[in-house]
Amino acid sequence: MQQQKFLIGLVLAMSTCIAQALPVTTEDVEGQAGSDVTVVLSDTVSIPVDPVLDAVFAVGVKVVYDSTILTFKGGTPGTIRGFDIFDPTGPGVSLIGADPTDPLFFIDMTVPTASTLILSLSYPFPEGATPGAGSLMDLVFTIDPLALPGTTTTVDFSCDDFFGFCDYPFTPVSSTITVLQRA
Repeated sequence: MQQQKFLIGLVLAMSTCIAQALPVTTEDVEGQAGSDVTVVLSDTVSIPVDPVLDAVFAVGVKVVYDSTILTFKGGTPGTIRGFDIFDPTGPGVSLIGADPTDPLFFIDMTVPTASTLILSLSYPFPEGATPGAGSLMDLVFTIDPLALPGTTTTVDFSCDDFFGFCDYPFTPVSSTITVLQRA
């Protein structure tokens, strides 16, 4: 019996040591569009966009950020409820979605300056339809690994009138991203 207790104690002690020896893993940091995001021990930031709150899919939305700090990596497939999707395939259109034949949205990327990238997020939808509750997707960015702790940058969401969708209600929002510690 004493030998069994000793073995159990030894195994538990070894397990504790092994667990403590594991490296710290980085995690994605998430923040709702329009809220501040603090990045700690992470090189990826995800900004969930809720079209019910942000009207991102009901209008053409311009997302502006500093490309010297952030690199846009795309969007998660997400879930859009409440209306059918028109296929916006065409020349120069980049499709992001779970299935290229059934895209969730498309992005038109332009670079007006060396450090600012504008993403035009446009979501075609039947006239009169609105996104249903629970619709959500993430915009994912990676952070420059050379960004110093204390570096801050913003991701700005505003109405993009390129497609003439600014008649829909939309309040510009901004997410401030602060790098506290490099990964």
